[in-house]
Amino acid sequence: MTLPSYLVRNLSHLVVSGRDCLAFCGGDQQALLLSVQAPANWSDLLQDLIQPQATSEVLTAASCPAELDATCLGRLLEAGHLLGAETPSQLEHNKREALTKAPALHLSAGEQRCRHLLVGVTGSIVAGLMAQTLLSLRFSGFQEQLDVILTSTAGRFLSRDLLEAYGLRCWQDSFEQQDGIRVPHVALAAGADLICVLPASADSLDRIARSSCRDLLSLTITASLAPVLVAPVMNGTMWNNPGVQRNVQQLREDGRFILEPSMIFGAADFGRDAPPMYGGHGCLWSGPAGLLQALSAVQQMRARSG
Repeated sequence: MTLPSYLVRNLSHLVVSGRDCLAFCGGDQQALLLSVQAPANWSDLLQDLIQPQATSEVLTAASCPAELDATCLGRLLEAGHLLGAETPSQLEHNKREALTKAPALHLSAGEQRCRHLLVGVTGSIVAGLMAQTLLSLRFSGFQEQLDVILTSTAGRFLSRDLLEAYGLRCWQDSFEQQDGIRVPHVALAAGADLICVLPASADSLDRIARSSCRDLLSLTITASLAPVLVAPVMNGTMWNNPGVQRNVQQLREDGRFILEPSMIFGAADFGRDAPPMYGGHGCLWSGPAGLLQALSAVQQMRARSG
């Protein structure tokens, strides 16, 4: 396969990283799983590929992941996870399409993939965009039981009353009782087959990485054996902070899975016609259907690792 001169990430596709593997999700195909030596190197590469990069420079860079060769690039291009062209300007349509075609809802019921899904929503302003994603999850049939944990700060952006009006069971306090559950973190931790933290603020990454047990979400994750998908949401400067990156790497080493960021609009600059920046959970562009693919990929990665 002849490689194109320039490469860019397909913003409608998602990438999940684990301790020693990556899953590329998108389109109608099953996730493409890659065994990798250093997922952090891939994370850096994915950040660079938000903008078009010369293929020759990608392959010869000192930070190039060990697994990335012409054959690997060919597989990623063939599956549409990377896009290629002879000039950078030919790849600009990728960003335009992502910005104009991002679906907010996914109202198509599919196959049940897990019995109990637990979603944690943390104190990012993006939490205010999560209602449609959570309602799509409830409609999807992906899980039999869906529980939502809202951190105290998340409650400033997303209304618990709204979610409960649509039949979602919500939790905020470590001591609250409902539906016969007297100790929430024990019952939720034991019952969950899969946990997703979306959006995950920088502070929540730190709490989960340290097993701080300071709030119901970190307490439940610490008490659970279920696989955990964490979707970081923050601007690029925060994401690249060494302390944040240490926490992300610790999460990977602990067996957690990271939904690699792509693009996000900065709330402070949104009204100034500012361009999108690197950061965010990477689901806004593929919609809730992309999140379902990422959750399924986590199940595959967990099964593969035993």
